Amino acid sequence: MATLKRTSSKTRPWEVRWRDPRTDARPRRRFTTRTEAERMLAEAIQIEGLSAAAPLDRQWTLRRLIDEEQSTSRRKESTVKTRRSYYAHIPEHLLDENVRHHSVETIEGILNQAANRLALSSVEKLRSIVHSVYEYGVQRNVIPRNPAVGARIAADCQPSARAKKVYDAEVDPNELPSPSEAKSIAAAIPPLFKVTVECLYLLGLRLGEAVALDVEDWNSERRILRVHRSGVATSSTKGHREFRDVLVFPFLAKRIDQHVRDYTKGTGPLFPGPQGGRLTPSGFRQRYFYPAVDAALGQASLDEQKRRRIRPHDLRHTAATIMIQNGVSDLEIAAQLGHVDASFTRRLYGGVWRREERSVDERMQEWMDSQDGSDVNEDGTTEGPADSPTGTGTDQDVA
Repeated sequence: MATLKRTSSKTRPWEVRWRDPRTDARPRRRFTTRTEAERMLAEAIQIEGLSAAAPLDRQWTLRRLIDEEQSTSRRKESTVKTRRSYYAHIPEHLLDENVRHHSVETIEGILNQAANRLALSSVEKLRSIVHSVYEYGVQRNVIPRNPAVGARIAADCQPSARAKKVYDAEVDPNELPSPSEAKSIAAAIPPLFKVTVECLYLLGLRLGEAVALDVEDWNSERRILRVHRSGVATSSTKGHREFRDVLVFPFLAKRIDQHVRDYTKGTGPLFPGPQGGRLTPSGFRQRYFYPAVDAALGQASLDEQKRRRIRPHDLRHTAATIMIQNGVSDLEIAAQLGHVDASFTRRLYGGVWRREERSVDERMQEWMDSQDGSDVNEDGTTEGPADSPTGTGTDQDVA
């Protein structure tokens, strides 16, 4: 018999269970509000009253199949949110269509349409998710076969706009926080988080990497921070490397040692919160970083549209700028920041390098000036002035 009960879940506390006589399945669904749960309870009571021989065609749409598959799974909440974001790439008319009418061509249409907005890896993820939903329908005897089996992705799949921005765009050196601005932010933030900000704008750590560090990741003797997670909820670095070692400068190493003595118990998070627990990136930004930016820079922290122009991640670009200004090679910067290779580093910070290096026309003008008015032949050799002893201004040979 269909039942409605309250569970211990904080996100979706109301659960409805029932029995479908046509498939002998016992699905369950959870809801955020009681109103939604009661609406489902009324529908479940009607389903239980159907005959075992009742047709399924009008009952099972793709939307309902997705809801059923999600409600019966034991996935983590973060995984469920990720899957929901991918469902946004399925056309609305297909969500409300009978799943028995879907074929492999239908799935390929979904994938090829998503290929215009998503990177290839994301389209492959969408195919995997859709495949699992239809496989659930096969297991429940809703559909005879999985239409996602054999679905191909178009060969001309284009990178998403986000991927193009990440891999093709350059960082504008005029929009980056200057080292003096970064120092002002570090001075305005509470002392507990001063070293955190210094690690962002001197070492180029990502905020997620910084808050995920433990005291055990700091090697004081070798002055090395071992970054092994890109965030608190992950188990690998960005790029799926096992770890990366970040070299810490001597003066900053002393500050980290003092920070460990003053604010940690020798174990746990390297950069803890006020109560000793682990920081979250969003909490650090909203509670501590942005107020410090406002206090340190005032109106200078806003752009022309009155929006914040400095985020914690921008300090990572400041670190790269400082390294470039001090003549650090692109190979060393790539290793320090954890880039996939030096070519990506060179492409990302090409504008900074061009600003630091003399332009081609300046170099050529300087070279021309050094020739003291000499003319340049097509083969690159020079000719002196007409009265020069090395020039060819006269027809007579010079003895």
